[in-house]
Amino acid sequence: EAVVSTQSTGALRVSAQSENLLDFSVLQEFLGLMVDESGTGFSPSIRGMLPILEAQICPEEETTDDCQPMENWMFGCHCRSAFSKLSNKCKRKPCQAFRAFRDNGAAAINSLKNAESVQEATNVIVDSIVKPVGHALCQCPGLVDSSLSCVENYDGML
Repeated sequence: EAVVSTQSTGALRVSAQSENLLDFSVLQEFLGLMVDESGTGFSPSIRGMLPILEAQICPEEETTDDCQPMENWMFGCHCRSAFSKLSNKCKRKPCQAFRAFRDNGAAAINSLKNAESVQEATNVIVDSIVKPVGHALCQCPGLVDSSLSCVENYDGML
């Protein structure tokens, strides 16, 4: 039975007793498709997609003057242009984030898949996603505007 209360702040608080209301089996099954049997690497299908994604997220060309839509089908030329206007450190953040996922994502997914409580799963999400993204945004606040510009003016092919 879940115990729900409101504190003087008016915030809704659900006690740890509510954890048994959540069924992780569907999420765990989905996450299991992403990692290999040992849980130390990505599944073959994910491993096969990583080089394709890396070519889009970490393009080799340095200028956006000659952006070719077919070569930038995922994000489009407008997005490439928006990120190219950031400082050298900041324009590399999407690629750094992708490579961190490529190198460490399977372990984080496996930890999330094996989480035995909401708190444990939350800790994995905070440590693997929230803290690194928050750190990048503090270093490069222009990432938010560039990302929004990408969405608002999307010219990719997805």
